[in-house]
Amino acid sequence: MYELKGASLLEAVAASSIFMIVFALSLELLPKLTPSGSDGLAAAEMRYIAESARRKYADGLWPAGEYVERYDCGRAKITIEPYRDFEDVAMMTVTVECGTETAVHKELVRCE
Repeated sequence: MYELKGASLLEAVAASSIFMIVFALSLELLPKLTPSGSDGLAAAEMRYIAESARRKYADGLWPAGEYVERYDCGRAKITIEPYRDFEDVAMMTVTVECGTETAVHKELVRCE
């Protein structure tokens, strides 16, 4: 018959300590090594703000000028200016700033 030797308490504590240290270091270093992009929630909120501002100001009823709307995460600046020599077309630029992220949307709108 084979006899199995058990590990001493000191060996078990030393091995578990080494595993714990390696695990803690990997948890600490892993987020630093992975590339971090923009925050997904902030990007989705910026798209929503840009789309709602576009729907509101793209109807062609707003005169040329600059409009600012404030939201929880930041602000949206809407600039409407005449497009070249056309009287019935305007260039609308929606600039959304949410935290450190900025998104710009440009669109030609037909003036009524």
